[in-house]
Amino acid sequence: MDLNDWIDSLAPRGASQTAAELLGEKRRTVDSWRLFQSPPAFRAAHKIVQRSQGLVDFNGIYAPYARALEAADGQS
Repeated sequence: MDLNDWIDSLAPRGASQTAAELLGEKRRTVDSWRLFQSPPAFRAAHKIVQRSQGLVDFNGIYAPYARALEAADGQS
């Protein structure tokens, strides 16, 4: 499962805030992940894998960033 899909599954409204509280992060940090502005640091990624009980793995965290970079490179 991709990180954004997992975050969306946490709450019908306020999913970023719910994820932030669960992960001990700021909501704006979670929003930056969701918008592909910055990827989670390794420590945060490890916590995501743990807190999602393995539903999200490292590929589910970082592969969407690779796709976003490829899409952005194609638009240049």
